[in-house]
Amino acid sequence: MKRLTWTSQMLALISLSWCVVVGFWIWFTPVRYVGITGAPGQPGQHTVAYRAFADVSFLGPLPLIVPTLIAIAGAWAAWHGARVALGLAALLLAAFAFVAGFSIGSAYILPAGLLLLATLFAARVRWTP
Repeated sequence: MKRLTWTSQMLALISLSWCVVVGFWIWFTPVRYVGITGAPGQPGQHTVAYRAFADVSFLGPLPLIVPTLIAIAGAWAAWHGARVALGLAALLLAAFAFVAGFSIGSAYILPAGLLLLATLFAARVRWTP
C-alpha cells in the first residue's frame, strides 16, 4: 500500500513541476504572428511579429498561475491523503485544459492526466481511521 501512496504523491509532484516549467516557458517564449497589412484595395504586404505571452495577455500571468495553483492543491491533497480533494483538483485541471485548449490549454493536458492517474492510485489505497 505504501507503494501506491508513494506513486500517487510522485505523480502529483511531477504534475506540479510540469505546470511550473510550462508556465515559465509560455511566459518567456516569443510567439510568431503573421499578418497582412495594407490599405483596402491595395495589394497587402506580409508582416511577421514576435511577441511574448507577457505582451499579449490581457490578464497578465493569471492564466499561467491558475493551473499551477490547481496543481499545488492536487499535490497537497496527494501528500495528505485527501482523495476527494485530489480528484477535484484533477477534474479542475482537466476542465482548464479543455476550456483553454485553443491557446495554452494543450500544455496542461499531461499534468491533468497525471493528476487523474494519481487519483486512481490514491483510490486503490485502503483507508484506515
